[in-house]
Amino acid sequence: MNFLKKIFGSKKSKIFGFQKSEVEEEPEKREVEINFSELDSWLDNETKPFLEEINTQITESNGKIEEIKNEMQENIGILKNKDINEEIVTGVKKGILDNRVGLTGKLQAFIVSNRIPDDLDYNNASKFYRASLNDLMRVMAISAKYFYIIGPAFEEDAEKLKTNLRELKDTFSNSLNFIESKKEKIVSVKNARKVINDIEEINRRIEGIKKELSETSAELENLEKEDKSIKEESKTLQKSDERALLEKLNYEKEKNEGKLNETEDIITQTISPLKKALVKYERFSTPEENRLVNLYITEPKKAVVLDENTKVLNSMLQNLEFYISKGTIELKDKVKNKTLNQIKQLDKEKLKDLIKNYSELKNKETALNEQISKIDVNEWIEKLERKFDGNQNKKRELNIRQSELKNNAYTLKEKINSEQNNLEKTLENIAECEVKLKNNIEPFISGSSN
Repeated sequence: MNFLKKIFGSKKSKIFGFQKSEVEEEPEKREVEINFSELDSWLDNETKPFLEEINTQITESNGKIEEIKNEMQENIGILKNKDINEEIVTGVKKGILDNRVGLTGKLQAFIVSNRIPDDLDYNNASKFYRASLNDLMRVMAISAKYFYIIGPAFEEDAEKLKTNLRELKDTFSNSLNFIESKKEKIVSVKNARKVINDIEEINRRIEGIKKELSETSAELENLEKEDKSIKEESKTLQKSDERALLEKLNYEKEKNEGKLNETEDIITQTISPLKKALVKYERFSTPEENRLVNLYITEPKKAVVLDENTKVLNSMLQNLEFYISKGTIELKDKVKNKTLNQIKQLDKEKLKDLIKNYSELKNKETALNEQISKIDVNEWIEKLERKFDGNQNKKRELNIRQSELKNNAYTLKEKINSEQNNLEKTLENIAECEVKLKNNIEPFISGSSN
């Protein structure tokens, strides 16, 4: 550092004053109330003078930087073409000329590489000036020895270049300091813009919630109207003549089913004791009888319906008694005696009447089912009931969704309140006034989330 001071000196060039204004007594802060919808334009107006001041200073700094670099470019050309004193010893002369080439090349490379971006403004100026200053300090550090060696031969020209470098360094440094002095406010403006965008996005989400709530409310209202219509229609159908007839037929069907079940139990109890014997008899039956014999074993109630006038049953009982008595069908004594007793105790006429009654009950069942199937009132009532139940499920889902939406909206509103509080403080620092924001939110999300 001492070597650099020795080469370049510590004299400061008069580039820009960047004078700090004298401390003035702080005026009383004004108070402003702003609708959020007007905040963007208000912030533009409040920050315009401040940002224009920064951009104006950046423009002036950039103009001075280009001016110095152009002057330095000319001085480099003059130095490159300057003749060296012939009286200087040849070996020393070569060293001086080599260092002149090194110096002019290094300075030329810096000028070429240090290009001011077209979009340079308060957002990125700090980064550019800092990088440029660091690059320049490296160039100056490397160039110091070049200046030291060529100084005695090209003192006047070297001094001009050193002055250019000092002026450039001061301009970069002062420009950077100026931007850094405004950095806190610049960051506040950026943060304010970001928070405004975040709140706008939250407001858009709340608008979406409002829309969905409106749609679900309309759907719930339609479902309520539909439920009312269903109840009225169902009530009308319940009181209709068809409904009365249907209830009568269903009552008769229920009675008939009771008699059927009772008769089926009697038939099963009658045939079941013969089951073991019938299994052995099956191989003696004719092909025509075989199917019915098998049914008498497995499903007696079906068999009696298919056995016309109990023809197969009578033949089967007669043959079964004969084969068991003759020993053709062998059974254990206990089973044999039980089977023969059951056959002898059977009242064939009574059994025939029972089977006939069973057939009549089955026919009545068929007739009742046909009559019931022709009356669609019950089916229509059931359809209405299914529709009503479906509507209740939909309403439950919609009510749950509405509760979720309101909770979401409440959370978003709380987030907006928090963001607005922070934003008001940021805006107060930017505009030096007390700011109160108004962000109108519909009453449906105010208050509690419940």
